[in-house]
Order: sequence, then structure tokens, then C-alpha cells
Amino acid sequence: MIKPIDMAVAVEIEKVKTTSEGGLALPEEFVEKKQMNITEGVVAAVADFAFAEIQQGRYPKIGDKVYFKKFSGILHSDKDTGKEYRIVQDTDIYGIEESMEVSNG
Repeated sequence: MIKPIDMAVAVEIEKVKTTSEGGLALPEEFVEKKQMNITEGVVAAVADFAFAEIQQGRYPKIGDKVYFKKFSGILHSDKDTGKEYRIVQDTDIYGIEESMEVSNG
């Protein structure tokens, strides 16, 4: 698992298909462009200083679905898990859809 530093947030994004419906391999540049177009994901890790400047209000925590600026941050593929991440600055996150707690009662 990646650990972001400074004021960064690691957001797990949906994996983009690397082959067409017909089974042809898509060019790497095309796949990367589609990944950078993704604007939502789930917070996987938060750096120690992320959101430190927020005095009041809500900020994302691990497990929250967030919406962030298109083309922001960098891509990271975890070779062990196969998961895709965008590492974005805390100021590039514009919205939160809070995690839903499931009760067993």
C-alpha cells in the first residue's frame, strides 16, 4: 500500500480496461488518458499533513468516496494488488460522499 506524504491523498480509482471488447490491446497512452479523466474514487490513505489547514468543517477520511479535479495528481499502480490509485493534493478534492455504516441489527 502506498503512503502519501506532505499534503497528499491516495485515492483508489476504478481500473480502466486495457483491451477492447473484441480483445485487442488498447494503446498505453489511451489507457493512461482514460485513467486521468477519472474524477472520483475512494480514499485509501491520507498523509500526515493533509487537510491540516482546514479549521472547521468536514474533510475526507479513509473509506470516503471523494470527487477530485480532472487530470490532477499522479497515477500509481500497485503491482502486488493490481489496484489503481491517483495521488492528489488535498486541495484538489472538491466533494465527499461519506462512508455508509452498515448495522447488523
